[in-house]
Formats: sequence, structure tokens, C-alpha cells
Amino acid sequence: MNRSFKNKKLLILGATPNEIPVVKRAQELGAYVITTDYNKDYRLSPAKYVSDECWDISWSDIEELKQKCILSNVNAVVAGFSEIRVANQIKLCRELGLPCYVNEEQLEITRDKILFKETCRHYGVPVIKEYKSIDEVDEFPVIVKPTDRAGSIGVGIAYNRTELELAFQVAMEKSLSKRVIIEEYITDAMEMDAHYAVQDGAISLLTTDDIIAASDNIKDGKVVQSVGCTLPSIMKNS
Repeated sequence: MNRSFKNKKLLILGATPNEIPVVKRAQELGAYVITTDYNKDYRLSPAKYVSDECWDISWSDIEELKQKCILSNVNAVVAGFSEIRVANQIKLCRELGLPCYVNEEQLEITRDKILFKETCRHYGVPVIKEYKSIDEVDEFPVIVKPTDRAGSIGVGIAYNRTELELAFQVAMEKSLSKRVIIEEYITDAMEMDAHYAVQDGAISLLTTDDIIAASDNIKDGKVVQSVGCTLPSIMKNS
């Protein structure tokens, strides 16, 4: 067993079921793992049951976490599967003088769908056609999304003007910054992911997968969501 993290303390911001594999993997590598959030009912934070230690401190309480980390000699901080938690991870790492794999500018590019597309255009990466307003939409279907939410929150597909107005209203309500993006909805293609690791400037392909969508015919402003994936992608050799 690799014991490269032996005698090291890792703090994980969050303790949902999604964090359980992170806890166990870090433990396999020899780390002493601490999880934290404000839930005192651990049924809501099951990763606390499997971690070596757990704190009932909100992952957004940077000052209290900073002092606790110093007293506990924490060596590293990582967030679970949440963009909001990653933002707090960046802040806490900065306060503790610890390295972090991402900074605010990089995170914002991944969180803001408009900024992400602008960055893609800057580097010559093709992007999907978009519309600046409802009145510009001249062809259906379209997909409507808040520019600043993840996890398919506020996302809907519209096949006509009535559905577009409903989807736009839902997306606007869910957007934190009250900005919405309308894009052409691609119906004759498949979605795949490519996962990379970057270390010391070297980029390595880890794996690929194909996305399984909740439905191929989602209407009436319902949420568009992925329900699974198959590995590796059938496009891996393309």
C-alpha cells in the first residue's frame, strides 16, 4: 500500500455521501482525514462516520477553520464535489499558506458559462451557437441555463416560444447573478467527457466516458440532468 501521505492530516470541506470515496482513498494513501460542516446530525453528513475525525464547523467559516487547522496541524485542504466549497477551499488555503490546485480566476471561468465561452473563443475552441435574448431565437429547440449554477439547476429545454419563456423564467429565478444564457440544443450528437491530470506542466489523459441523459425528450422546462456514464467512451480512439 502506498503510504506517501502517512502522518499527514487532510481536511475535507463537506461530508456528504459524495465525499465518502474521497475519505477512504485518502486513508488508503495513509492520510489522517478530517471532515467538516455545520451538521450535528451526522445522518446528514455520513462522511463524518468514516473519517478519522470530524468537526461541526461550517466549511464557509474561514476564520474558525483557520484557527482549528493551525491547532490541529492540518497539512492540506480539499473541497468535496461543490463549486461553492472549492471557492472556500481557495480562501482557506490562502489563509493557511497552503498550495491549492486552482485560483479564483480559474474557478470563475469554469463557473460562469458566458466567461467560459469567451475564454474558449479566445483560444480558438469552437462553441455552441447562442442567442442574446428570447426575441433573437429563430430556431428550436434551445437549451436555457443560468450562467452561474451547476448540477443542472435551472436548466431547461424549449421546443417553442411558450416553453422558452417558461424556461427563461425558471433559469432567471435560479441564477444568483440574474443572468441567463440561451443556446442551440444539439439533438443529433452524443456527450462525452475527457478527464485529464496536470502535474508540473505535464498533461495526461486519465479516462473518457459517455454521458447517459435522464431523457432524450425533455420538455415543459423540466430539468436536464445526467444520470450516469459508461467508461471508456466509444469515441476514445477518434
